[in-house]
Amino acid sequence: MGFNLSSISTVFNRFKLADGTPQSPARRFRSEVRFTVTDPSATATYATVSGPGIAGAYKLVSPRLLATAPEFAGKPGNTQDPLPEDSFRLCWAAGSAGLADAAVADCTQNGAELNALRVQNTDAAALDQAFGALGFTAGGTYTLKVYADDGWKTVNGQAGKTPIATYQTRLAALPESAAALAAGTSVNYLEATLSLTPVDIATAVRNKTAAALQATIVKPAKASTPLRLDNVYTFEQGRVTASNAYPLVRIERTTYPASNATSVNAGIGVPPQKMVLPTTA
Repeated sequence: MGFNLSSISTVFNRFKLADGTPQSPARRFRSEVRFTVTDPSATATYATVSGPGIAGAYKLVSPRLLATAPEFAGKPGNTQDPLPEDSFRLCWAAGSAGLADAAVADCTQNGAELNALRVQNTDAAALDQAFGALGFTAGGTYTLKVYADDGWKTVNGQAGKTPIATYQTRLAALPESAAALAAGTSVNYLEATLSLTPVDIATAVRNKTAAALQATIVKPAKASTPLRLDNVYTFEQGRVTASNAYPLVRIERTTYPASNATSVNAGIGVPPQKMVLPTTA
């Protein structure tokens, strides 16, 4: 098993897949704490995580169950061809689109799609305020309990069950201020340009064709601890059938540059043939 927490700040410059033109509004900010729970040995079925900023505990389901269990057919998170290193996914609340305490979350009814608790907004200052209200604590201790039974099938199904393992880890830091990212005053984040235009990228994804893509740093991070270009990550995601959102297929590619490199060739690849309708790139 693997268990770690990471704080992630993201700035999205958004474009329409239909033609590559900017969406309205074109920029969106996201702050999140990501719960990465992996089980390459396929031993566990679900887990719970608790700690500061979490009301009670959250329930996470194994990606292999999301792909194969009939209870998840056509539900959010039902994907094909999961990888052994894919993270467990958080169960949704009964009757709503939000997360809920493990005691009331209904995994099989509402699916399990994300592995992060996040806040998104086109207003950076409003996002910072909303994320701060969640109560995550830098240096706080978070506990993961791992189960190998069928408690994922029913609401509060983990109650009375004995976990096969318990892990703890700390959240090293909170996400960067979205307002600082919006103003360009953050010293912790670099900026890069892409060799393809949004129109080029949208065309390649719609047509399911490969395209060369290079990312180049144009503004290095200026933090006291040296930061470098770690990787360039691309993905395409889409429907298996035109009429239903799930199951979906997703192909991811991560390219790692040489040490201290300022550019890297990533590329857009050809998605699986079973993808009939790209929805995200």
